[in-house]
Amino acid sequence: MSLVTSNAKTELAKVFPGTPEVDVIHRRILGSRMFILNKPDKLNALDLSMIRNMTPQLQAWNESDLCKVIIIKGAGNKAFCSGGDVTSVVRLAEQEKAETTEEGNALRFFEEEYQLNHLIATLDKPYVALLNGITSTVSQPA
Repeated sequence: MSLVTSNAKTELAKVFPGTPEVDVIHRRILGSRMFILNKPDKLNALDLSMIRNMTPQLQAWNESDLCKVIIIKGAGNKAFCSGGDVTSVVRLAEQEKAETTEEGNALRFFEEEYQLNHLIATLDKPYVALLNGITSTVSQPA
């Protein structure tokens, strides 16, 4: 039995090459829980889907007695996290201009990102960021 598990979608991507990669990998190693930001081609910049992936998992880990420490790191060798993915925010804003949407996703990005940052700052568990390479001083989950 392996002590390391990862997100099922990532495992599927390895077995079935057409499956899209997961942008945040979840791992469990004994009492630790880990996020791996998995967009090395974009210097692990955060987008709205990554934030929405991490927030509920972080809440669950914080409430779990099995989780003793939460770790985050970036995939690849170039960056931990370059901050918010500005390109994706601009794309969301352009979509909103083209379509009349009730939910302003471009603004939601910043709202949900700051909620994630607040959640991290108020965790009951130790939170360790493994910083390697480019690391933004704002807009990153560290």
